[in-house]
Amino acid sequence: MAQRLFDEIKRLIDDTLSGVHTAMPGTITSANGMTASVKPSVTFRTADGKSMTYPSISGCPIVLPMSANGKIGVAFPVSAGDACLIVCCESTLSQWQSGNYTSGLRFGLSNAICVPCLLKSAPAAVSKAKAKNAAILFSEENEILAGKDEIHVKFKDTVNVKIDDDGIVGDVNKIANVSVKEDEILASLNDTTKVSIKKNEVTAEAGDEDHSAVIKNDGATLKCVDAQATVSEDEASLQLNEDTGIKISEGNLKATVGGNAKIELTETSGEVSVGEKSIKVGSGAAGIYYDGGHYIEAKADETYVEGNLHVGGSLIGG
Repeated sequence: MAQRLFDEIKRLIDDTLSGVHTAMPGTITSANGMTASVKPSVTFRTADGKSMTYPSISGCPIVLPMSANGKIGVAFPVSAGDACLIVCCESTLSQWQSGNYTSGLRFGLSNAICVPCLLKSAPAAVSKAKAKNAAILFSEENEILAGKDEIHVKFKDTVNVKIDDDGIVGDVNKIANVSVKEDEILASLNDTTKVSIKKNEVTAEAGDEDHSAVIKNDGATLKCVDAQATVSEDEASLQLNEDTGIKISEGNLKATVGGNAKIELTETSGEVSVGEKSIKVGSGAAGIYYDGGHYIEAKADETYVEGNLHVGGSLIGG
């Protein structure tokens, strides 16, 4: 008699608890906005011992990590086929929505909400987040990692940006690189074309060191193979090669062509020469020199022409 009473009480308790639902795994069958239809992945047993599947549950609110009435948070697509956790609330959702908490069905399937992202195995990002002690936001091949000592952004296998205490380093296709540090900004393309910006100095290379530009506080230099241009506060020069170039400074100009022809000008004199032939002009004299000998030389009222001295237009003799 006592055993029979015990069995009846147990059956009554089991029958009552069979209608109480807490949480169970499920699969999203459809989703629209912030609600979804879900299908529990577990079965239940009837009073006569049969195993049955749960029916689909429609209109389940989707729970995403958001706050401030949806103005701040993380949003991601929830699609059919995604695994989820179905949580059956103590009170009906209509009571929550209306604020009228009256008696009603407790822990029923109609009170279910959907929590997405119930996975059977962890994606690689979970292990990486643990190893880096960081938060990771990822979408297939793209990833943003925020750790205590670094922030790393990766777009597929083409773009990488890393921010840490040393500065910012980024690359595109492992070909174009940008580095921003406290004392230098460096950009490069194919490891051959580079631009470096430091305090009081900018350096650029195109292809190799033979094609470069350097800008400093005290001047600038532009180089292209053998040609080089230099500008400073008190001097400017252009050198096409070892034998041809021009240099300008305050009150002075020097130029060479082929190493044989030369020009030099100052505020008080000038000289043009080709080999041993030259013309010289000074403040008080001028002369033409030919093959190492004097051809014409003039001073004030004197003119010396091929061994003859003329004074005031009169021939004095040689």
